[in-house]
Amino acid sequence: DLQAAGGTFTGTLSGVDGDFSGTITALAGKIGGWTIQLDRLSGNGIIEGGTIIGAIINGGIINVDTNLTVGNEINVGDQQSGTTKKINFSNSPGVAALINYLSGNLNITADGHISLNAGSSQGVVINKAVLGSGSTIGGYGVASQLDLGGKANYGVSTSPAGPFNGGIPIGTQLMTADGGTVTWVGITAHSHTQN
Repeated sequence: DLQAAGGTFTGTLSGVDGDFSGTITALAGKIGGWTIQLDRLSGNGIIEGGTIIGAIINGGIINVDTNLTVGNEINVGDQQSGTTKKINFSNSPGVAALINYLSGNLNITADGHISLNAGSSQGVVINKAVLGSGSTIGGYGVASQLDLGGKANYGVSTSPAGPFNGGIPIGTQLMTADGGTVTWVGITAHSHTQN
Protein backbone atom coordinates (compact mmCIF):
# COMPACT_ATOMS: atom_id res chain seq x y z
CA ASP A 1 0.00 0.00 0.00
CA LEU A 2 1.07 3.57 -0.70
CA GLN A 3 -0.06 6.03 1.92
CA ALA A 4 1.06 9.64 2.12
CA ALA A 5 -0.36 12.91 3.39
CA GLY A 6 1.45 14.71 0.59
CA GLY A 7 4.53 14.68 -1.56
CA THR A 8 5.87 14.45 -5.10
CA PHE A 9 5.91 11.22 -7.05
CA THR A 10 7.85 10.55 -10.25
CA GLY A 11 7.81 7.61 -12.58
CA THR A 12 4.83 5.32 -13.14
CA LEU A 13 2.21 4.50 -10.52
CA SER A 14 0.42 1.28 -11.45
CA GLY A 15 -2.33 -0.50 -9.60
CA VAL A 16 -4.95 -3.11 -10.32
CA ASP A 17 -7.44 -1.17 -8.28
CA GLY A 18 -7.61 1.26 -5.44
CA ASP A 19 -9.43 4.15 -3.86
CA PHE A 20 -8.19 7.70 -4.14
CA SER A 21 -9.54 10.69 -2.24
CA GLY A 22 -8.63 14.33 -2.51
CA THR A 23 -7.25 15.84 -5.71
CA ILE A 24 -5.27 14.05 -8.40
CA THR A 25 -3.40 16.41 -10.72
CA ALA A 26 -1.76 15.18 -13.91
CA LEU A 27 -0.73 16.71 -17.25
CA ALA A 28 -1.40 13.46 -19.13
CA GLY A 29 -2.27 9.85 -18.56
CA LYS A 30 -4.49 6.93 -19.46
CA ILE A 31 -7.72 5.64 -17.98
CA GLY A 32 -8.82 2.40 -19.61
CA GLY A 33 -9.08 3.03 -23.35
CA TRP A 34 -8.96 6.81 -22.92
CA THR A 35 -5.92 9.03 -23.29
CA ILE A 36 -5.90 12.23 -21.25
CA GLN A 37 -3.75 15.11 -22.47
CA LEU A 38 -3.50 18.69 -21.30
CA ASP A 39 -6.18 19.96 -23.72
CA ARG A 40 -8.07 16.85 -24.86
CA LEU A 41 -9.60 13.48 -24.06
CA SER A 42 -9.34 10.92 -26.85
CA GLY A 43 -10.38 7.31 -27.27
CA ASN A 44 -12.98 5.09 -28.86
CA GLY A 45 -15.09 4.24 -25.84
CA ILE A 46 -18.46 5.55 -24.70
CA ILE A 47 -19.23 8.66 -22.65
CA GLU A 48 -22.41 7.68 -20.86
CA GLY A 49 -24.79 9.76 -18.77
CA GLY A 50 -24.31 13.21 -17.33
CA THR A 51 -24.33 16.56 -19.11
CA ILE A 52 -21.81 18.04 -21.52
CA ILE A 53 -21.89 21.82 -21.12
CA GLY A 54 -20.57 24.45 -23.53
CA ALA A 55 -19.10 21.98 -26.02
CA ILE A 56 -18.52 22.30 -29.77
CA ILE A 57 -18.54 18.98 -31.64
CA ASN A 58 -16.67 19.06 -34.96
CA GLY A 59 -17.00 16.30 -37.52
CA GLY A 60 -18.37 12.84 -36.95
CA ILE A 61 -21.97 11.69 -36.70
CA ILE A 62 -24.32 12.36 -33.80
CA ASN A 63 -26.97 9.64 -33.40
CA VAL A 64 -30.02 10.53 -31.33
CA ASP A 65 -32.21 7.50 -30.64
CA THR A 66 -35.00 9.31 -28.78
CA ASN A 67 -35.70 13.06 -28.76
CA LEU A 68 -33.55 16.12 -29.37
CA THR A 69 -34.39 19.39 -27.63
CA VAL A 70 -32.79 22.58 -28.98
CA GLY A 71 -32.93 25.93 -27.22
CA ASN A 72 -33.40 28.49 -30.01
CA GLU A 73 -31.71 27.74 -33.34
CA ILE A 74 -30.53 24.93 -35.58
CA ASN A 75 -27.94 26.26 -38.03
CA VAL A 76 -27.25 23.92 -40.94
CA GLY A 77 -23.95 24.79 -42.58
CA ASP A 78 -23.03 27.87 -44.60
CA GLN A 79 -25.71 29.05 -47.05
CA GLN A 80 -23.00 30.40 -49.38
CA SER A 81 -21.09 27.09 -49.64
CA GLY A 82 -22.94 25.92 -52.78
CA THR A 83 -23.84 22.52 -51.28
CA THR A 84 -27.38 21.37 -50.50
CA LYS A 85 -28.42 21.49 -46.83
CA LYS A 86 -30.96 18.80 -45.89
CA ILE A 87 -33.25 17.60 -43.15
CA ASN A 88 -34.16 14.05 -44.15
CA PHE A 89 -37.03 12.27 -42.37
CA SER A 90 -35.74 8.77 -43.13
CA ASN A 91 -32.85 6.57 -42.02
CA SER A 92 -33.14 4.11 -44.90
CA PRO A 93 -32.64 4.36 -48.68
CA GLY A 94 -35.26 6.55 -50.31
CA VAL A 95 -36.97 9.65 -49.01
CA ALA A 96 -40.05 9.63 -46.80
CA ALA A 97 -39.92 13.41 -46.43
CA LEU A 98 -37.20 15.95 -47.10
CA ILE A 99 -36.56 19.65 -46.54
CA ASN A 100 -33.58 20.97 -48.47
CA TYR A 101 -32.03 24.34 -49.25
CA LEU A 102 -29.72 25.43 -52.05
CA SER A 103 -28.90 28.84 -53.52
CA GLY A 104 -31.81 30.64 -51.84
CA ASN A 105 -34.40 27.99 -52.72
CA LEU A 106 -36.22 25.91 -50.09
CA ASN A 107 -37.86 22.67 -51.23
CA ILE A 108 -40.21 20.43 -49.24
CA THR A 109 -40.77 16.90 -50.57
CA ALA A 110 -43.00 14.19 -49.13
CA ASP A 111 -44.18 10.74 -50.20
CA GLY A 112 -47.65 11.68 -48.93
CA HIS A 113 -49.44 15.02 -48.75
CA ILE A 114 -48.13 18.20 -47.11
CA SER A 115 -50.42 19.99 -44.64
CA LEU A 116 -50.09 23.56 -43.36
CA ASN A 117 -52.27 24.02 -40.29
CA ALA A 118 -52.37 27.49 -38.74
CA GLY A 119 -53.91 28.20 -35.35
CA SER A 120 -54.16 31.94 -36.05
CA SER A 121 -57.23 33.50 -37.66
CA GLN A 122 -54.85 34.94 -40.29
CA GLY A 123 -54.35 31.43 -41.66
CA VAL A 124 -51.39 30.89 -43.97
CA VAL A 125 -49.99 34.16 -45.30
CA ILE A 126 -48.47 34.01 -48.79
CA ASN A 127 -46.99 37.21 -50.22
CA LYS A 128 -45.89 35.95 -53.64
CA ALA A 129 -47.33 34.01 -56.57
CA VAL A 130 -48.23 30.34 -56.17
CA LEU A 131 -47.00 28.20 -59.04
CA GLY A 132 -48.56 24.84 -59.77
CA SER A 133 -49.90 22.47 -62.39
CA GLY A 134 -53.03 20.42 -61.87
CA SER A 135 -53.26 21.69 -58.30
CA THR A 136 -56.13 23.16 -56.32
CA ILE A 137 -56.32 25.73 -53.56
CA GLY A 138 -59.58 25.81 -51.63
CA GLY A 139 -61.25 23.83 -54.39
CA TYR A 140 -60.09 26.23 -57.13
CA GLY A 141 -57.76 24.89 -59.81
CA VAL A 142 -54.29 26.35 -60.29
CA ALA A 143 -53.52 26.11 -64.00
CA SER A 144 -50.06 27.65 -63.94
CA GLN A 145 -49.87 30.63 -61.60
CA LEU A 146 -52.11 32.08 -58.93
CA ASP A 147 -50.97 35.52 -57.86
CA LEU A 148 -51.96 36.01 -54.22
CA GLY A 149 -49.83 39.08 -53.60
CA GLY A 150 -51.88 42.03 -52.40
CA LYS A 151 -55.11 40.03 -52.05
CA ALA A 152 -57.31 40.65 -49.02
CA ASN A 153 -57.13 38.31 -46.06
CA TYR A 154 -60.16 36.30 -44.94
CA GLY A 155 -62.29 38.16 -42.39
CA VAL A 156 -60.65 41.55 -43.04
CA SER A 157 -62.82 44.48 -44.13
CA THR A 158 -62.07 46.39 -47.29
CA SER A 159 -61.38 50.12 -47.18
CA PRO A 160 -64.58 52.22 -47.23
CA ALA A 161 -65.65 53.44 -50.67
CA GLY A 162 -68.48 55.63 -51.89
CA PRO A 163 -70.90 57.24 -51.97
CA PHE A 164 -72.23 56.01 -55.33
CA ASN A 165 -75.23 57.31 -57.30
CA GLY A 166 -76.29 53.85 -58.52
CA GLY A 167 -77.04 55.29 -61.95
CA ILE A 168 -79.44 57.94 -60.61
CA PRO A 169 -78.09 61.44 -60.00
CA ILE A 170 -77.95 62.19 -56.27
CA GLY A 171 -80.65 64.71 -55.33
CA THR A 172 -83.21 63.41 -57.85
CA GLN A 173 -86.82 63.59 -56.65
CA LEU A 174 -88.54 60.22 -56.88
CA MET A 175 -92.33 59.81 -56.69
CA THR A 176 -93.78 57.29 -54.26
CA ALA A 177 -96.88 55.14 -54.81
CA ASP A 178 -99.03 57.48 -52.69
CA GLY A 179 -98.10 60.55 -54.79
CA GLY A 180 -95.43 61.88 -52.48
CA THR A 181 -91.74 62.33 -53.28
CA VAL A 182 -88.44 61.29 -51.76
CA THR A 183 -84.95 62.54 -52.49
CA TRP A 184 -82.42 60.04 -53.78
CA VAL A 185 -79.25 60.27 -51.65
CA GLY A 186 -77.35 57.52 -53.42
CA ILE A 187 -75.46 54.61 -51.83
CA THR A 188 -73.51 55.76 -48.80
CA ALA A 189 -69.83 54.95 -48.25
CA HIS A 190 -69.35 51.40 -46.94
CA SER A 191 -66.95 48.43 -46.78
CA HIS A 192 -67.26 44.65 -47.13
CA THR A 193 -65.89 41.79 -45.04
CA GLN A 194 -63.79 39.38 -47.13
CA ASN A 195 -65.05 35.80 -47.10
